[in-house]
Amino acid sequence: MSDPCRWHALRPGAELLDRYRLKRRLGGGGETEIWLAADGMTGASVALKILKGSGARRGVLHREWQTSIRLVHPHIARAFEFHDDAAGACYSLQYVDGPELGVLAGAAPGIVLPVMAAIADALRYALGSSLPEQSDTEISEEEIVRRVNEELVATWGNLVNRVLSMIH
Repeated sequence: MSDPCRWHALRPGAELLDRYRLKRRLGGGGETEIWLAADGMTGASVALKILKGSGARRGVLHREWQTSIRLVHPHIARAFEFHDDAAGACYSLQYVDGPELGVLAGAAPGIVLPVMAAIADALRYALGSSLPEQSDTEISEEEIVRRVNEELVATWGNLVNRVLSMIH
């Protein structure tokens, strides 16, 4: 089992779950951090989305992963495994190396428009995959508030970040 202090003191070189060696912080905010990591099992570079807190937020992270892992699209980074132990929770994602989307600022429309089309297609796919017609859905005020707070803010924000990472 992982050393609990390593989940709370993330730094380059730290090892998580006896499998992932952290390389560098890619970003984060709120209650999660994204780290580039070497997967000791597969030899691949992956992005790890790591929950900084604990408690009820683990359920939110798990539901986000459940939504993400079902998305298979050429312009959406793949989600892989979810890990949860007494020390912390995270899931691994496909790491896509390359420049940030900001390099397109001020670029010619012929360069920007294909990128925007790829983003729109990925969002169309992701939104279509979660329509109520795809599964039983409880429609209540509580469910609407939960979906806005958890899925729209967390999952779709994460999706947009992953789409933008894939298309540069």
